[in-house]
Amino acid sequence: MSDHMSADVIIVTGVKNNPEPAHVICALFLDTLHSASSTSTPATLRLDLLIPHIEFEERDTTTEEQRISAMTQTQEIDIGSSGSAKAHKVPRLSPEGKAALDAILKKAVESRVVPAMHFAATTKDGVIYAGQAGEKVFDEPEKGQLYSQTKLVTGVAALQLVESGVLSYDDPAIVEKYAPELWEQPVLLSFTDGKAETEPRKVPLTLRHLLTHTSGLGYGFMSPPLMAYNTAHGLGKTYGGTAADLAQPLLFQPGSRFGYGIGIDWAGIIVERASGLKLNEYFQKHIFAPLGLIEDDVTFFNRPEIVERWQRVTTRNAEGKLVLTQPRRPLTGEPGQLSGGGGLWGTNKAYLTFLRGLLASQDGNGIVSPEGFKLLFEDALPTRADGNTAHANLARMVGSGTTTAVDPALCDNGGQGLGHSIAMCVNLLDSAGGRRKGSGTWGGIATTEFWLDPEAGIAACGGTQFLRNREVEDRTQKDPFAKVWHELETTLYKYLEY
Repeated sequence: MSDHMSADVIIVTGVKNNPEPAHVICALFLDTLHSASSTSTPATLRLDLLIPHIEFEERDTTTEEQRISAMTQTQEIDIGSSGSAKAHKVPRLSPEGKAALDAILKKAVESRVVPAMHFAATTKDGVIYAGQAGEKVFDEPEKGQLYSQTKLVTGVAALQLVESGVLSYDDPAIVEKYAPELWEQPVLLSFTDGKAETEPRKVPLTLRHLLTHTSGLGYGFMSPPLMAYNTAHGLGKTYGGTAADLAQPLLFQPGSRFGYGIGIDWAGIIVERASGLKLNEYFQKHIFAPLGLIEDDVTFFNRPEIVERWQRVTTRNAEGKLVLTQPRRPLTGEPGQLSGGGGLWGTNKAYLTFLRGLLASQDGNGIVSPEGFKLLFEDALPTRADGNTAHANLARMVGSGTTTAVDPALCDNGGQGLGHSIAMCVNLLDSAGGRRKGSGTWGGIATTEFWLDPEAGIAACGGTQFLRNREVEDRTQKDPFAKVWHELETTLYKYLEY
């Protein structure tokens, strides 16, 4: 497909035994497109989504074919101005809105909040805004490290396998079968003077626990005792290692609280072992290719041609000035066990296409079923009954500035406005910036963010490649990117037209 084609039509085909991947012809993120009319829409959109054949161990062939067939969708729907037959809103962005968003990006770069920035928004029918400004923009064809934005993709992969009957969210036998190294781990109570105090795990461990950060698995850099334990035992290596390197103890009993960590890395390992495909291969065949994306668009592998088109990472020095810095992940070497929690490289355009594929699922035309789509936005954390602190734990982490994509007011009163689904953080209340109750969001540590708002009918993503220096920013500019992101969100919603 030419990098200079532009159209508003999507054609997704997946014909059995056809060696060619599916293609999507979508609006490109080009400056020339920004001045094009947004009123022209195609008459039809055709989607033929055929989930490729997977070999599953110890499974009846007939049952497998039936399940794969259930995942196959072939529909032709009208996407004229009234949208699909199901009356989900499809908004437009006014010309005034486009100009206002352009101005925000330009100001952010000129004031040196960031050296470069991009922002884009889409409906299920197509891109309604794409803007960028700065020295080297992580958009097209520039690549960026997506880090924890990978988590949503892994959550979608797990959802597909749950929908096909291969996995289950709540059957502990899934974790026991596909992650025996993890199943046998105890709970770490303390680690002092090289000695660990542990207790047995008392609660069965499930895929739901792993996907909602309620498994007890943590990140070493967020827990000094776990960091000390992992260092002493050579564990916790999330890049360039093996699954065995991630077989670390839990920090609490499963389901008792929320604790951000490597649970989704283990969910990715389970996806690999259950499907018989490496995570990159699964993502390409079952998620990205049906949306017309190729491995050059989004991948786990930092090949030389990918690194050459990489937007360099910046931070702030002691004086608060922007300077180049090293990424948290090496630019060379094999990735080892692919990280479902943070291993993807990609463009903003590619990630927006992925989000668009999720929005299309709302009407049964995307990469998961309409029922599965709803699960992505339903709070899956344990209830607050009996003193469970999961919601408060999540609010405390988000309120500390882990992601700028969440309205801080949602963290009030023990996180009454926040939850976490089987894939991402979700709004339990409307946000001040415009996002509706039932929206989902997360981001990556290199200052990339996304959100999906099913009620408003939009998704957006953007950011830069910037590692925050919390100490410097707290003293100087109080995380200026958060202010810019909030301005982008409020402006986008202000100028939506239905």
